Amino acid sequence: MDNKKPFGDWIIVKDVHEPIISREDWQKCQDMRTGNKRIRSTANNGVASFTGLLKCPDCGYSLVRTSMYYKLASGEKVPLIAYNCSTYGVKGNTACTSHYILERDLSEIVIADIREKAGEVLQDEAAARERFYAIKAQSNGTRLNADRNALKKVNKRLAELDKLTQAAFEKSVLGGESAELFTQYAQIYEAKKQELTQQAKQLSASIEQQSQTENDVGTFIALMKKYVNITELDRATAVELIDHITISASAVKPREIEIYYNLMGNIE
Repeated sequence: MDNKKPFGDWIIVKDVHEPIISREDWQKCQDMRTGNKRIRSTANNGVASFTGLLKCPDCGYSLVRTSMYYKLASGEKVPLIAYNCSTYGVKGNTACTSHYILERDLSEIVIADIREKAGEVLQDEAAARERFYAIKAQSNGTRLNADRNALKKVNKRLAELDKLTQAAFEKSVLGGESAELFTQYAQIYEAKKQELTQQAKQLSASIEQQSQTENDVGTFIALMKKYVNITELDRATAVELIDHITISASAVKPREIEIYYNLMGNIE
């Protein structure tokens, strides 16, 4: 007897157990997998690994997948799969140039790059994290700690100014000092507080931005660890790791192939 209830009758209670990963990181992975990449099925109803991920750096349009067959000496037909600029394919060389590349060659290049980045993480994760962070943040990887320390000092000084203002008020009321002197102190302290409050806002905004960068780098490193020994690039892996790839014109030697990873962008 089947006692399974239909999904509509389920009672779901969220946040009962401590999560393995944060909700934000989970959502990022879902966004990677369901991003607005144009899907095209292969002959066996699979999805081509690079569909929607390849861009022409000259005209900005996608590279499209083409397939043909060639005969071996034995008479066997072998599929030849490649990608080329869609603009060139439709309008010819008056609109763009050929960016033809074989799928197998591109796969080898991308797999080698993934293994290189994963190997960098495996060899020295701290150094890789610092380098990735510097690339992502376009600044020194130690800036986040510096800003956090600076914010602590600013907040400490703000608290001290509050105490000084209170002490000056008490001296004015209880110690017999003139109200004019208290007003002078209060104005000086208030001006300094306004200056420090503005600094605190700027530091907090910088820390928030850098913390997101730090999270992105951490998620990217975790992804790289999964693919240290990658030998094949299927669709799920390609979408999980790659935002897009640009491929130079066929006439460019050597070919310029730039891989833009999710969360990180292009990492040289």
